[in-house]
Order: sequence, then C-alpha cells, then structure tokens
Amino acid sequence: MEAMRRGARDYIEKPWDDEKLLVAVQTQLELRRALRRSRRLQEENERLHKRDLPTFIALAPAMRAVRDTIDRVAASDASVLITGEHGTGKEVVASLLHRLSHRASKPLVTMNAGGLSEGVAESELFGHVKGAFTDARMDRIGCFELADEGTLFLDEIANMPSRLQPKLLRVLQTGAERRFASR
Repeated sequence: MEAMRRGARDYIEKPWDDEKLLVAVQTQLELRRALRRSRRLQEENERLHKRDLPTFIALAPAMRAVRDTIDRVAASDASVLITGEHGTGKEVVASLLHRLSHRASKPLVTMNAGGLSEGVAESELFGHVKGAFTDARMDRIGCFELADEGTLFLDEIANMPSRLQPKLLRVLQTGAERRFASR
C-alpha cells in the first residue's frame, strides 16, 4: 500500500501466478509507452503552436540567390548552417526550408541555443530522466526527440555553452542522442 501511495501503478500478491505476472508487466509496459507518447504529443503541440513565423519575402535581386539556395537545399537531408546578424531573418529562412522539405508535415522545433545556461540547455536539447537533477520530477523529452523526422532550428548556436558543443556535434554526426541523466 505504501508503494502505491508513492507512485507504484500496480502490485503483485505473493505467491504470484506467472501468467498474471506477465500480464501485469505487459500492461505496465504498454501504459508507459502510451504515457510517453501522450506527453510527447502534448509537448509537441505546445511548442509547435506557440507562434506563427512570418512569410519569407525577398524582392531584392541579391535575395534571389538566397531563395535559389533554399530551394536546392530543402530537398536534401543535410544539416544547414544559416548565418547572419541578429534580426536578419535566420528563423524565417529555417521555416521556409522546413516548409519546402519532405519534412513539412513533421514538426519544426525552434530553440535559442545560446540563451540558456548549460544545464538548462542540455535538458532542452536532449531531455532528461526523472531524478537527473533536483527539479526533474518526471522524464522530459528534448528538442531532438521532439523534432524527430522534422526540423530542429538551433538559433544563436555560436553562443551555446562550449561544454555542450561536443555533445551536439556527436548527435549531428551520428544521429544518436540520449536523455540527460544524473552524473
């Protein structure tokens, strides 16, 4: 009873029946998958509907080359580095790249990589598991997992904490990412 008060979802009485034990374990595994999917969809919905991005408007002749590059790159799965001064529309370009890509029906997730402290940035990027740090009361997915099969735009990446850059490089090179756990 104490375990149930502390968050256990089920219990097995002794002596247990092997078949009932297997059913209980299977049920809990399915429930865990359903809860993770529900939490992921809820976070995705919250992040994706926060704001609308402005439309890409480029009438100047110099911008035709930019638009041509966007059109060519959008068809690939390559990682893209968008450079420019603050306020020049890098996020607008990322949005257009996403809309023109085969990932357009998948999520576009934006994160200001340089505006967060190291611990928060790592949790935002990679997610975390319950208990990884003091305020980690439940598992949380990160931007990489949230953008799965979609597009992740990391704004201000040059200002990202330097200790996170090797981890980010590993994900970009291998495609493998892991949630933050206590060290």
